[in-house]
Amino acid sequence: MKTSLFLSPVSCLLAAALLVSTSVSHASVTAVSNLNNSVDAYLFVNDLTSGGNRVGQDLANSFTAGSTVMLDNIRVNFASGFDPSGTGFSAALYSDAGGTAPGTLLATLTGPDPHAGGLYSYTPTVATQLVSGTKYWALFSAVYGAPDEQFPITITADTSDTGLSGWSIGDYNNLNLRTVTNGVAGAWHNNAAGGVLQFEVNTSAAPEPSRMLLLASGFGALFMTRRRRRTTEA
Repeated sequence: MKTSLFLSPVSCLLAAALLVSTSVSHASVTAVSNLNNSVDAYLFVNDLTSGGNRVGQDLANSFTAGSTVMLDNIRVNFASGFDPSGTGFSAALYSDAGGTAPGTLLATLTGPDPHAGGLYSYTPTVATQLVSGTKYWALFSAVYGAPDEQFPITITADTSDTGLSGWSIGDYNNLNLRTVTNGVAGAWHNNAAGGVLQFEVNTSAAPEPSRMLLLASGFGALFMTRRRRRTTEA
């Protein structure tokens, strides 16, 4: 008996799809970072009881994408020598509003509550693409109404950064604060004392549309083939 080496069109499509699925995953790279700069001070993200009210502070710092990629995570540096209390630290990615403040929410980032100094990573809950030449804001806040909480993020007076070509972290004109009173956020304003939040943006290559279409087509063909077989066997 001869063994046929012929592969059906569906089999070929599936093989190609599986090959593509192993190639669309890329190693994470640091697109931009200022974590190696000297630490000059810190600012609190907090939500505290004050005079019978809950008064908090949100922080945001901009960065500009130099290429179209997928956001893997944002790593943030917290002050050493402090023991931030409470739970409910929140991180998010926002669009830009007029070049001066965060605009609309693009993605929620998930990660641990920092209870000691050092680096902590915050990852988008859904696949999030960053577009070349676009300005974004990394925004950090504390959940309103939880037990008193404060989280000190380090800042640096050094506005330089390292990373890939075209990427940059906004300078001291792009570090914004806002007061949150009883859950109601005030207007964003620039940090008068200067400085830049210390963080880095890690990314991976965005999958090409043609590859994603091939992958989707392959698994679609597999589903239809299995469905036809079950119908025939029934």
